Amino acid sequence: MSALKRRSRTDLNWNFSFHEIGVFDIPQVIKYLMNYIHNDNQCILFAHSIGATAILSGLCELSEFYQKNTKCIVFFNPICVLNHINSLYIIEQLQKSSFDFNSNKKEVFPYIPYEDNDNNKEEKNIFRSVLFNDISSNIDRVNVYLSHYPNGSSFQMCNHLKQIFTSKTFIKYDYEISLNKMIYHSEKPPEYNMNNISKVKILMYVGLEDKLINISDTRWLRDKLQ
Repeated sequence: MSALKRRSRTDLNWNFSFHEIGVFDIPQVIKYLMNYIHNDNQCILFAHSIGATAILSGLCELSEFYQKNTKCIVFFNPICVLNHINSLYIIEQLQKSSFDFNSNKKEVFPYIPYEDNDNNKEEKNIFRSVLFNDISSNIDRVNVYLSHYPNGSSFQMCNHLKQIFTSKTFIKYDYEISLNKMIYHSEKPPEYNMNNISKVKILMYVGLEDKLINISDTRWLRDKLQ
């Protein structure tokens, strides 16, 4: 199960967004837990930020599975839409054509986090802007946070978030016209069907100081789930 081990650094294994995590990885972890505890108890899931986004996509695609296996789901500052971001630097980055800072790699943070080199300069700036809303502040603390940064993510994940920011709604990944036709049978990616999320108890806790998630965007999600 890919969620239980470190992904190898190949293009294929980095070809994922939060959708694949919510539809494939998290269900496999839940199945593993259900087999391990050997009873009919349900899981309680806790997810923060992009982790909540992954579960939301899974709920839209596999609502019956999550309904059967989860007692409730608790979200902390969930990402669903990005219409009220509190960081000008993040907005500038999302307005770029893509997050392809280095075309020779597919993953974010592939280097030792506390190394200072040109290869991860832009990635560090994004991380710093998320934490502090200002790439010039708290520079000394960035290396401390990055030294605890786990496995990183994919540029496809970043581009998916950019697409959500641009479309102003919760959409599936845009592979561009030719692949979209093969996968979705349409030129554009569809929105996630939030109506598929039914009979799953969801609790949401939202802080007011988050640089990426705004209370207005969380209210949008709340209204969609009602």
